[in-house]
This record gives sequence, structure tokens and C-alpha cells, in this order.
Amino acid sequence: MRPGQKPLLSGRDFVLPELVHHADNGDLSVSVVDSIDEVKLQQIFRLAEQSEEPPPKFEDLPHTEMQLERRRYVDYLKRVPRKEADRIARAEEFAIWQMAGPDAESNFRLWWDRKQTRKKNALMRKANRLANCGMCGRRMDCRDHPDHVFYEEFGCGTRYCRGCGERIFASLFGKYIGLWPTVQPLLPQNGFRSKVVIAALDFTAVNIHRMPKPEEIRVRSVAHGTRYGCLIR
Repeated sequence: MRPGQKPLLSGRDFVLPELVHHADNGDLSVSVVDSIDEVKLQQIFRLAEQSEEPPPKFEDLPHTEMQLERRRYVDYLKRVPRKEADRIARAEEFAIWQMAGPDAESNFRLWWDRKQTRKKNALMRKANRLANCGMCGRRMDCRDHPDHVFYEEFGCGTRYCRGCGERIFASLFGKYIGLWPTVQPLLPQNGFRSKVVIAALDFTAVNIHRMPKPEEIRVRSVAHGTRYGCLIR
């Protein structure tokens, strides 16, 4: 890939085999286990197990989380779909929501249920992507030399994958390090105070040895005094 060009392939370009499935006894199983190390295998099982956990009931959410979900629903209603039929249906649903009442609440709960279903399906798909990472590929033809045929390896693209995570970090670091010439003039010289304040981010949440859920991040941010910094002129 030439500098500045987008990758030729993404995860959507691959038709992945289903490596994560249920055995005859109903337990989760992963094919090609012999080719997957123990750490990666545990990650795959954890994602698959989370996809099978019962979704939370809306009534059991904290009040602040309920209000946040309702705001997210309003944001969803305000987005304009591409298709004309979807735009009409979305506008009608938004009008029902503005009038409030039982129909508005029923539509909101249907949206909430669909959202939980998508989350569960996404976790299982992510587990299958992680299981397929580095295990399969697709044939590619060289654009400069038509006779050169090779295979591009599939990468899952998840941040916690020890292979893809390192590449993602390197890509982001290379992207944002280019902002240094912009930031450097804003920094004060020794012995002077600048009109620009750069505040540090201080995340003090407790390490729970897994990826925290959104509501856990918000609760811990308040409980442990997380401070958010910004750049002020």
C-alpha cells in the first residue's frame, strides 16, 4: 500500500467462516483451537459468552441511564435516512414522540429492544472476527504487476487483539504525531506563561481487568474524581 492510500481491504470485504459455534452438548466451541493461543481463546469465549447474556431490562437501569437512552432515541429520530420511505416513517415516528403518550413509549421500547439485539449480535460477530484473525485471507492481484498473485491476510481490527491492536496504535500514532508542529508553537517558552492552557487528562478508574461498560465508566468517573482537560485559548 502506498503512503496516503487507504487499505485495499477491510473486514467487510471478507466472507468469514463461522469458527465460533455451539457443540452438540450446547457448549460454545471454537474451531481450529490448535492454531489459537490460550489468551486469544479466552478473549473469544468471553465475547461469545457476553453475547448470550440476557439483555438488561429497561426498568432496571438507573434513572440517569434511562434519560440518556431517551436522548439517544431523540438523536436517532432526528437523523435523516437516505431512502424516501425511511425518511417519511422516521418523521412520523418523531411526530408521535413529540406528542408523547403510550404510542411514543411503545416505539421507544421497540427501538431499545432492537438496540439490545444488535449489541448481542455484534459481540458474537466480533468473537468470530477475532477467531478468524490471521487464519484466513483472500486472493489479490498486484495492480503494478498483473502476473503477481498473492494473498492478503484477514485482520480482525479489534483494539485488544495483540496483532491488530499494535497496528492500530501505530497507525493512530503516525496520524496524530503530525499535529506536533501545530501544538509546539502554543507551548510557553521557559520562564514565560502562555495564554494557552493545556490541561492533562487524569483517569483514575480502578482496573477491573476487563473492558468496562459505558455505565461503569460514568459511575467510576464520578466516584473516583476523574478530571477532564481541554485546550483553552
